[in-house]
Amino acid sequence: MTDAVQGATKSGQSRAFAVAAGLFAIWGVALWLYNSLFFNFSHFFAFGYVETAWTLAAFHVAYVLLALPAVRFHRSFGLKLGILVGLSVFGIGAFLLYLAIIQHSSLCFFGAVVVIGSCGAWLDTSLNPLAALAGNPATLVRRMNVAHTFNGAGLLVAYVTGLTLLGKDYRLSSGVTAQLSARPYVLVGLGAILLAFLVEQIVLPAFAAKGRAKTADKSRSLHAEIRALLSDNSFVIAAVSLAAYCAVLTILWTANYKFQHTELPGRVVPIIERGWLWFVIGRVAGTALMRWIDPLRLLQACAGLCLVAIAVTAAAGGVVGWVALLSGSLFLAITYPTVFGTALSRSPAQMAVAAGLLVIAAGIGNGLSSLVGSLALDAFKVNPRIVILAALPLEAIVLYFAVKARRKPA
Repeated sequence: MTDAVQGATKSGQSRAFAVAAGLFAIWGVALWLYNSLFFNFSHFFAFGYVETAWTLAAFHVAYVLLALPAVRFHRSFGLKLGILVGLSVFGIGAFLLYLAIIQHSSLCFFGAVVVIGSCGAWLDTSLNPLAALAGNPATLVRRMNVAHTFNGAGLLVAYVTGLTLLGKDYRLSSGVTAQLSARPYVLVGLGAILLAFLVEQIVLPAFAAKGRAKTADKSRSLHAEIRALLSDNSFVIAAVSLAAYCAVLTILWTANYKFQHTELPGRVVPIIERGWLWFVIGRVAGTALMRWIDPLRLLQACAGLCLVAIAVTAAAGGVVGWVALLSGSLFLAITYPTVFGTALSRSPAQMAVAAGLLVIAAGIGNGLSSLVGSLALDAFKVNPRIVILAALPLEAIVLYFAVKARRKPA
């Protein structure tokens, strides 16, 4: 390969990675802004515990159901067009959300939630393979962590944006507060459409511009690739551990508020004591440490420390349990991109389909834990320490994956 060709290849890969990282950040802002404002919306529609739990779960149901159709689309038309569809769908969801508030339509709001969730399926099944393919296969797992660090940055921006929108308006009526929450989504919807237009102008490498079916063995059907992956024990363990991780994170973050009010009544929690902040810090620090520490070795250590943190939270309670609960978010931070990247690196010929199945596993873990956790804490008033204890065997699955994956080199 000549120097000119090598330079063009590296330039194309850098451009593809920049698109993936930038869209991870923007998707993080949009998604976490919705998450942070969700309970303002549910209060506006007077949702009870059951309605709230099912609406939260509906987001993940759409995420699961649309993953494989999105993969089929990527195989036929390429990752770039899949990204454009995902951004366009999100724009529609943002407009629907605003319409639901203006018309006071809970059905329209439910539809907006489903549309936004389906957008996640399109973006996750395209951005993760795009980041994975945009560089040296030997550094794939670390590159995935770098890309997902931008998603964490988006979470931070979303939280600050939410405070800016509502920080001075907590005493307003629920209707006015909901409208203040929904109004930015007109700009978000327009921004998504504009972003799709800008991405369309960017020239991406052939692996993003063409479908996998045009570059790989055309005789291999989607069903055959799915069967091959599901017959691979290593891939199945990765998918199960990804679902377990999503359930652990959802349980810890869902129980966080109840734990604070049960164990530390009357305490005002500053930003430094928010679980999501330590999650962002953990993702940045963990990605930096991967320059010197093997990602799977680091994941093994973090999973072990997270197990200890969960056990201490459930057993001790009080201030000690609160500190342990925060540290759990810190140790969980690198799990998703590390497990996802490891699974993709060991399925290079089936990367698009592997990404789809992993997204389905993540959606199932998030959806079930969100539904069960919300009902347990709110409808049945289960002690949050007991709910947090349920995360212990799930995190053990992640530790098992890390130990087993280290013994099987790529």
